[in-house]
Amino acid sequence: MKRNISEVDNTSNKKVKTIHQLNDEEAALYDRQIRLWGFDAQRRLRNSSILIVGGKALSNEVCKNLVLAGVGSLTIIDDENVTVEDLGSQFLVSKKNVGQNRAKSMKERLVKLNSSVKINIISDSIENKDTSFYNEFDVVCVTGKPLESLIKINNICRKNNVKFYSADVHGIFGYIFCDLINHKYIEEKNIKYGDDTKTKQYEKSEQYSSLEDSLKYKFPSDMKLKRFLRKYSSIYFLIYTLLQFQKNNKRLPKYISEDEENTEDLNKLKEIRDHLFKKYDINNAVLNDESLSKIIRNAGMEILPICSVVGGILAQDILKVISQKELPISNWFCYDGFTGDGVINKLI
Repeated sequence: MKRNISEVDNTSNKKVKTIHQLNDEEAALYDRQIRLWGFDAQRRLRNSSILIVGGKALSNEVCKNLVLAGVGSLTIIDDENVTVEDLGSQFLVSKKNVGQNRAKSMKERLVKLNSSVKINIISDSIENKDTSFYNEFDVVCVTGKPLESLIKINNICRKNNVKFYSADVHGIFGYIFCDLINHKYIEEKNIKYGDDTKTKQYEKSEQYSSLEDSLKYKFPSDMKLKRFLRKYSSIYFLIYTLLQFQKNNKRLPKYISEDEENTEDLNKLKEIRDHLFKKYDINNAVLNDESLSKIIRNAGMEILPICSVVGGILAQDILKVISQKELPISNWFCYDGFTGDGVINKLI
């Protein structure tokens, strides 16, 4: 038997939300997950509403994992069509979908993965949506968008008390940023009482900053190179430089060929790096010229295994936020496919 309960979110402008309790069929379907994170956490997932912006390879992985986990409602918005190039990295579309809207093309296979999840498709640009559009969602995840769009959407989400993620993959590099505003979560600890061990729960909270503010983070200027690299990921600076390049030039760096370096774009990337590094007296060895050449070769390219890693971590983190179990990413995750290292940097 399933009961419906009305609940009002007094912390935002959101409408009254009807809470659906898990029925016996759903409890059986999600039995493993309920054993892992509990009945209440699964109930929160089944009542969640998530927006995914973008329908390329990274969002394919995120959507797949969220649907399999049993979120309540998943909305995908994308105004672009499937291309032949998409077929090499996207598993939710096929050859028959070439020329069709990306978001619409993803729906068929997502429904087959879990028909109990409500999947909504919007074949429009996110830029056309007004502030009130975001009120319907608990989490907004933006993939593959330039910095201006990310900052704009993040600020709208903050105003409406909506959790925000942005993420992208460029070849063998990837990143996740999250602004969860003021996130409350439950941390469990095992405590020994003589021969017995009991699990105690502690309610904690984590304060986040906006993307705009996080990009203005003041790095320490008196730290030696080895210590600096232990604390801060060089991939963050690579992503920072790339985002600023895209903002300044309204495009990504262009790769020419193995035999010909794009010196014009390389010099523009160097200027961005040098400006930041001079400001905080950061050693250029943190992000050398060779690394900047690598990002030119990788910019805009989607490699399926990298999308799987970054997308899997992103989806898992969204599930953490909704279930309120454990501390999510705070607040940057940077992935280096060359080394296989993923690093969380707290830039708040």
